[in-house]
Amino acid sequence: MNFKHLKQYRLLSSTAILVMGIATLTSLSFLRISQANQANPASTSGINNQAVYTDRYGFKFSYSPTQFVVVSQSPQSGDTSAVGWIAIWTKQDYQKISSVSVYEGDYPPNVTISVHRNPQQLSLQQWIQQKDWIVDAKNFQQRTIAGHKGLFFTYRGLYEHENIIFKNPRDNNMILISFAKTNNGSSNDAVYRKAFNEAINSLKLANVAQR
Repeated sequence: MNFKHLKQYRLLSSTAILVMGIATLTSLSFLRISQANQANPASTSGINNQAVYTDRYGFKFSYSPTQFVVVSQSPQSGDTSAVGWIAIWTKQDYQKISSVSVYEGDYPPNVTISVHRNPQQLSLQQWIQQKDWIVDAKNFQQRTIAGHKGLFFTYRGLYEHENIIFKNPRDNNMILISFAKTNNGSSNDAVYRKAFNEAINSLKLANVAQR
C-alpha cells in the first residue's frame, strides 16, 4: 500500500475509536515508498545547517537535513478537499520503511503538512468540525503562523495529533500542519516535535505579504 492506504487506515482507526471505544490495530503490509518522491532542498544555510523546502502549493519552510527527509505526495487521501501534502520523516524511519519491498505493521507517527480546498470559505474551526476524519477535536487555541491568524487544536486517531491550521489568503486554501505522536515518552516523539516546531516557526507563504 502507499500513503493513500495509510491515511485511509488511520481514518478507519479513528472511526473505530469513536464508535467502539477501542482501537483494534491490524497488521498491514505497505509497499515501498518511491525514492522519487523524496524532496530535494531548494537551498541550504551553512550557518544553521538548515535546508529550505519550497512546495508548489505556495509555502516554504526550513528543516534539518541531517535528521529529516521530506517526502512530497500527490493528493491521495480520502478527503476530497485535499490538493496535496508532504510528510516529514526522520532519516532512520524513512530508511526503515523504504528499504524493504513490503513493510509490515503500522507506519510510525511523523509530521505532515497538507493543503485543502475551502470553497465555502469556512472559518478555521468550522472547517475542522465538518471533517469526519478529525475526531474529538479540542484544546483550541489562537496562534499566529507565517504572520497570519491560525488555530492550534488536538485530536485522537491511530495516534494523538497536535495541529496548527491557517488559511492561505492568496487562494483561501487551508494549510494543516500535523504532529502525530505516541505520547508514551518515546524518544521519537521528541525528535518529531523538533520537526513540527521547525516547520511552524519557519513557514512562509509565497507571494503573500507577511503581516
